[in-house]
Amino acid sequence: MAETLASGLIDNTTTMTIYKDGTFSLKVLFGKPSAPERLIGFEHDADSMRRKSATGRGAAALFTGGASLLASNNRGVVYVSVTGDRSSVRTFTTRNPSGTTLTGIRSLKAAADAILAQTNAPQGGGASEVAQLQQLADLHRSGALSATEFAAAKKRLLG
Repeated sequence: MAETLASGLIDNTTTMTIYKDGTFSLKVLFGKPSAPERLIGFEHDADSMRRKSATGRGAAALFTGGASLLASNNRGVVYVSVTGDRSSVRTFTTRNPSGTTLTGIRSLKAAADAILAQTNAPQGGGASEVAQLQQLADLHRSGALSATEFAAAKKRLLG
């Protein structure tokens, strides 16, 4: 097994591990990790990621006669999309993520960006471009890349 670059929660039950060789695996709770596969993409998006302040909650409690205290102190929702060469795109959703989950996602994003920057770095020479185009075409044909993702990746490669 390759050396671990980063590991952390991407939702409340799933841990992702990114390895230095550009592969990743997923593990749900106490289950076994999935077979490593090549990382093609990692994106995350946060929707309204703010904790309500104590002052704001106190003021709301005064105005609503205490009814607002029954409402949650929700942090929002985080969406994480992971793309692998065999599994295609998977999206994980976490409502009211803990600080540990947010930290894990940030560290995984940094590791994924580093891996993808190495993978997408120009190799030099026309032969490597042809090989990379062939790999992209194979991924598109297998369904791992949508037509839009394929077009964007091809545009990045060809400049």
